[in-house]
Amino acid sequence: MMSSIQSMMERYQSQNAEAYRNALKEIVQEIALYSTSKTSFKRSRRI
Repeated sequence: MMSSIQSMMERYQSQNAEAYRNALKEIVQEIALYSTSKTSFKRSRRI
C-alpha cells in the first residue's frame, strides 16, 4: 500500500511541508471516495 501512495505522490510537486500535507490529504480523500464507491455505501442509502 505504501508504494501505491508513493506513486500517487509523484503526481504532486510538493515544494514544502504544507504542500506535501495537502497532497497527502487529497490522496487519502481519493482513496476514501474510491473505497466507498466499491462498497455497499451507495446501496444502503434507501430513501
